[in-house]
Amino acid sequence: EKFCPLMTEALSDLTGLPHKAKIFRIYRDVRFSKDKVPYNDHLHISFLPDLPKGPPLGWHFGLEPGRLRLAPAISGLRKRHWKLQNRVAGPDGDHLAEIPDPLLKNGQLNELELKRVPAPHESDRPHADLLRRKGLCIWLDLKSAELATKPGMVSTCTASFKTIKPVFDWLLDN
Repeated sequence: EKFCPLMTEALSDLTGLPHKAKIFRIYRDVRFSKDKVPYNDHLHISFLPDLPKGPPLGWHFGLEPGRLRLAPAISGLRKRHWKLQNRVAGPDGDHLAEIPDPLLKNGQLNELELKRVPAPHESDRPHADLLRRKGLCIWLDLKSAELATKPGMVSTCTASFKTIKPVFDWLLDN
């Protein structure tokens, strides 16, 4: 009940930008699915900075059976995808490629979504693995999902978000 307002306030303090929370629905659309289980087994919340325009950038909170995941992410790029690709392919991509290394010891990048590096970029160029993504998300897995029920959850999430803030800052510069 109080987590979202407290977390938006903490992220506003961390980034200097006002944030709003978006709680994803727990109901599944089962109309065309063979699996007719009506509910998701996870809770996802996005905390989105109030930006005048630009890509859908935010912080993600995912509570799933057995794990709690946090991430800065840019997703759903569609038409804006080329801008992120050009930035990753250029000199700024070197800086981005350096950021995740220490973070990936405790987390993971989102999965590759494209079979090959999109044109006009060559497949042997540096950071080709980053170019094969339609967005960028680095998930940090926290030690236990039970953290979600403990006092101090907001400070735990804020400390983790602070660790991955360089990725958010890079994405914000997009």
